[in-house]
Amino acid sequence: GKSIDTISKNFSYNQFSEDMKVLLDTLHLKQVNLVGWSDGGNTGLTLAIKHPQYVKRLVTMGANLNPSDTSINRKVKKGIQKDIVKLTKNSNGHENVTVRLLEMLLREPNIIPSDLEKISAKTLVLAGEKDIILEQHTKLIANSISNSKVEILKKQTHFLPQENPELFNKTVLEFLLE
Repeated sequence: GKSIDTISKNFSYNQFSEDMKVLLDTLHLKQVNLVGWSDGGNTGLTLAIKHPQYVKRLVTMGANLNPSDTSINRKVKKGIQKDIVKLTKNSNGHENVTVRLLEMLLREPNIIPSDLEKISAKTLVLAGEKDIILEQHTKLIANSISNSKVEILKKQTHFLPQENPELFNKTVLEFLLE
């Protein structure tokens, strides 16, 4: 927890999914049940597209295919841009990872809906009714995956796993155990 990140290379969901594949290979695991929220949801989608043989079931919460105004609330993107400027201006080097993650959010992912047809895992696409990911975009993701269902959870936000872990865990477990 006290190591210093000296890498300056951009983060990407492709790299995150390849890192996950290496971890699964190291653990000799295939056909896993994968649950991802936000960046983890995007990483899960990317892994399931690139390496479908690794994913048995996928739960993706608050994921998006791209950073456009048709997928993410515009105010959120403006807030990210302001945060990057603030962190960069006041940087003492410790914010490097945060800045790189925020910059990634503004340029990634870049998944086209037809790529989702490569996902063979049974998939649950979740979002909160008040999610930063727009509801129509969440439904587009679900409609583009052949073996999927979508749940938009009433009165919930993008932060459902933190704000209402009981509901999130119940919803995920019901899907994984069905």
